[in-house]
Amino acid sequence: VSTIRNDGAPSDRNQGQQAGLDVTMKFNQFNLIPSYSVFKVQADVTPATYTLVGSRLHNRQGSSAGLKVELEKEKITFSTKYSRADEIENNPYLADREIYNVGVEAQYDLF
Repeated sequence: VSTIRNDGAPSDRNQGQQAGLDVTMKFNQFNLIPSYSVFKVQADVTPATYTLVGSRLHNRQGSSAGLKVELEKEKITFSTKYSRADEIENNPYLADREIYNVGVEAQYDLF
């Protein structure tokens, strides 16, 4: 759980909250890790003039659900995540969005 507040911004747009949960289920050959999180980040939580307007999470609320499969012996992790981020206040430069992530991570010692 995390929260943030920008006292320099108007009170109706200066807060953000996020809460998440993940659980690791260990099996003989692999670990299964489902996760879920919810978030609400108002428009002026942090100064974001350095970010691309369409990429940032400001002025959005939504949730994410994910699943990881870790192969401990092979040191490989497969992951997938779905996020839904809807606008809080109407903004002509933003839109509701759905984000799909798929990944593979390998961890090997080189030295």
